[in-house]
Amino acid sequence: MLKMKQTIFVFDSYEDDRRLVKRILEKNNFIVEDAASSDDAVKLVKSKKIDLVLLDPETLQIDCDQFLALTMQERHKQKISLIIYSSKSYNDEELNLYKADGYINKYSDPCELINKINLVLSGK
Repeated sequence: MLKMKQTIFVFDSYEDDRRLVKRILEKNNFIVEDAASSDDAVKLVKSKKIDLVLLDPETLQIDCDQFLALTMQERHKQKISLIIYSSKSYNDEELNLYKADGYINKYSDPCELINKINLVLSGK
């Protein structure tokens, strides 16, 4: 049986970061959607089948809270995983506030990123 490609949603206001991550993920056979604003992000999450969200809260600030509030129900309904993807470190308490399934530093090796994504997705 063929495994369906999984869809990763990258939510980051920095276009260069989104473009780089998108390239890495597509090379590893993921379908990638991305957005820079919470309005676009919410529309995308509600209209597409998403398996995992890579979110950088530091670049979004107010938009991040709005995104999380508006998509929490959808994340639960679709069983969407969430990885915080940031240059700032996050402790377990902060990850719990976001109901995140994990954290990875934005400047980690691409192999580390793919391994973290595969680990989180395998636990769905």
